[in-house]
This record gives sequence, structure tokens and C-alpha cells, in this order.
Amino acid sequence: DTYVFSPTVVNSFRLSLNRTVHRYVPNLAFSHCTAGVKMWCDENPQTIGAMSITGLFTMGSTSAKGEYWTGTSYSLNDDVSWVKGAHQLTFGGGYLQGRLAEFTHFASTGQTNFNGAKLQTSGGLGAADFFLGKINTFFQGLPNTNYSRQNMVNLYVTDIWKINPHLTVNFGVRWEPFLPLQVASISAFDMNRFLAGTRSTVFVKAPVGFYFPGD
Repeated sequence: DTYVFSPTVVNSFRLSLNRTVHRYVPNLAFSHCTAGVKMWCDENPQTIGAMSITGLFTMGSTSAKGEYWTGTSYSLNDDVSWVKGAHQLTFGGGYLQGRLAEFTHFASTGQTNFNGAKLQTSGGLGAADFFLGKINTFFQGLPNTNYSRQNMVNLYVTDIWKINPHLTVNFGVRWEPFLPLQVASISAFDMNRFLAGTRSTVFVKAPVGFYFPGD
């Protein structure tokens, strides 16, 4: 909204909302467990994880049923323009908040690789390792969640000063502090802490090996 207070004072106010919603719809088929692999498939019983065979093919997916990504932002801005004599003053401020809600299966479907190194250290056939079940790497974990928000504020003032017909000076100042990202939960896993049986002192019922801010 733009409001004219007088021939020399104009105010502009803006309010906005943006929202992006993504939902993953998988093609359900079978999992590694269906094919006879002894691994954890309870989370995604109808989704085969990513598999790469060096020199042959890549198949599967790191995405699965139930994934979503939702980004939302709210913003508020107000600006005032004021012409006073040889000066054109502009001042105002703004506020923005960005929010993210995310759930992914990056690791829960399982990721495997066959590169031929198991049969020949100098570089063998990935297909040979695959048919013999000689896996090179296997990676799997729980689904990932991310709920975070970021706040941003700013204030500013500028002046366009026309000193004479041949000289105009532009100057101003802006205040825009960095405000830390707010995350619903942060945790990390350490194998040494797991082997030592160390538990978090912040969340005492968390699994062994995990630690959180404050530990």
C-alpha cells in the first residue's frame, strides 16, 4: 500500500507471504529385503535403495514414501520518502522470517556400492563383485527431519543531497544484525562415545553415542 501524506511525503507499506510445498510420491515396488538381502527395510518395505555397480549401472533411490519439504516466508517492509529543500530523505525498515519443515529418507533406504575392489585390489569388475555378493560400501540410517526458522530485521536511512546543479551527494546508514538460525533439534553421533557407552547429559534417555548442544 502506498499512501501520500503530502506532496513531499510518501509512505510505502508491503506485506507478503510465500509458501512452497513439495510432496514426494514414490513408485512403490520392492526393497532389497524382498530380493533376499538381510538388512533393515521396515521403514520402506516397498522401495529399493540406491545401488551403484562400477562399470555396469546405477539403480534405486534415496527418496521414499512420506517425504515432504515445506518452505514458508513472511515479510513486512515500510519505507518513507521525504523531500525537504535540497534533500530527499528515505528511511524505513523491514522484517522477514523464513521457516523450513523437512522430512527425508536420504539414508533409510540403504545405499550400496560394488566397485570390483574385493576381488582385485588393483581394480576389478564391479559386476563380478555384485554377482558374488562382495560389497564395497553400505550406508544406511534413520530418516532425517529438519524444522528451523530464521529471523531477519533491518533499519536504514539515506539522503540524496543536491548541493548545486553540478554536485549531488548520496549517503546513508543501514542496521541489519545477524540473528542465529533456530533449529528444533540438533544432535550428532560419535563412534568413540558409542564404544565407550557415553550418554548425553542433556537428554539422558537418548541412545548411547549421541550428543547435543550443552554436552
